[in-house]
Amino acid sequence: MNSISIKRSNGTFSRRSAGLAGVVIFHALLIYALVTGLAQGVVKVIQQKVEVSVELHIKPNKDATYAPVAMVLAESQRLGLTKLGIVGSEQFLQ
Repeated sequence: MNSISIKRSNGTFSRRSAGLAGVVIFHALLIYALVTGLAQGVVKVIQQKVEVSVELHIKPNKDATYAPVAMVLAESQRLGLTKLGIVGSEQFLQ
């Protein structure tokens, strides 16, 4: 039977030691962040409210009645939309 020999590194800083040192440093930084309140600051930044600006553009048909346009205007007001524009009104100038 052939035997397989595994050579171990006799260096002062082997791969296993480097991994262990990395894990210890990571945990030390994590504990430091928790103790100093840095983690709470990160959570506050993540939980900040994202503001979205919605802008509604209405392009009415030349032959449309006013009732559907009025319904859209009323519903947008009910939903709290503040930016509303009517585009294509140059078709009514003729």
